[in-house]
Amino acid sequence: MMNTKKEDSFNRALGLRLIALRQSRRISQSYLGACIGVSGQQVQKYENGINRITPEKLALCADILKVPIGYFYGEAENGLHGFDTSTLSAAADIDALPEDIRRGVHHLVRLINKSWRE
Repeated sequence: MMNTKKEDSFNRALGLRLIALRQSRRISQSYLGACIGVSGQQVQKYENGINRITPEKLALCADILKVPIGYFYGEAENGLHGFDTSTLSAAADIDALPEDIRRGVHHLVRLINKSWRE
């Protein structure tokens, strides 16, 4: 069954929140996946909005990442300890870009993130 455009958009937005929060906590996809009972590759699919995350897995993510579940729905962004919500605004702006540009930005961010960790 195909998702509607609205569902795809929601999955992408939720995925952007998940990746931003996971990276801000310096947690790998593999580690988060192990904690919620899926592979790191599956976490990547959640983050890219390819697969929909179940409510149960989302609740586990919220618990592990120490945020209220509403965070993933755009609620309670203010007051998240140690998290800059401007990241979410930037992520939303990037998500609105054409696909080819969005992929380029995503690649650039990964390169920056990789060099920052070294």
